[in-house]
Amino acid sequence: FRPDGRQIQDVIVSPDPQRQGFFHLDFPTSEDGQLGPYRFAATLPGAEPVLGETAALVEAFVPVRLEVTAKAAQACFRSWDTPEVLVNARYLFGQPAAALPLAVRGEYRRICFHSKRYPDHEFTDPRERSRSTFDAVETLLDEQGQAAAQLPPPKAEGAGLWEATVAVTVTEPGGRSVSTSVPVRVDVADRHVGVRLAG
Repeated sequence: FRPDGRQIQDVIVSPDPQRQGFFHLDFPTSEDGQLGPYRFAATLPGAEPVLGETAALVEAFVPVRLEVTAKAAQACFRSWDTPEVLVNARYLFGQPAAALPLAVRGEYRRICFHSKRYPDHEFTDPRERSRSTFDAVETLLDEQGQAAAQLPPPKAEGAGLWEATVAVTVTEPGGRSVSTSVPVRVDVADRHVGVRLAG
């Protein structure tokens, strides 16, 4: 069935007796065919009840034309900082991706603190792996294809070290979306307490 719901083809196939009733069917698409979801329904010959159905999207191929890079404005943000992700996007032929929409999504996860100064100390956090989500941050790239997206801090109560894997997506109107990811760390504790067991 075409995306508009019209049935366009009726094909008789025979299940493979060696594969316990499975069958394979190729459906070639045409260059001037409708784009959208095509529906495939399986019935017995001459019967109306549908035994099963599936759908597949047929879309125009749009090549990737953008390159997107992102990095955290600093290695670790403190409780008084506003977490910020610096984004740069350009077309593959060199021009900046000016004024394109940008969306930043992610989720904070509580992680364990590690000290370079005291590598033999354990800073185990009982709330490790707890999560704090935030709504998507949406903005526009400037004329140079750049943006500084400010993220909300972790909402969960209690001090600790948080890390978010942030997905940065730039969308070309009428084209494709290109994404990249960047880690963002936020330390909302003034100090961390570690323990080293003697012997």
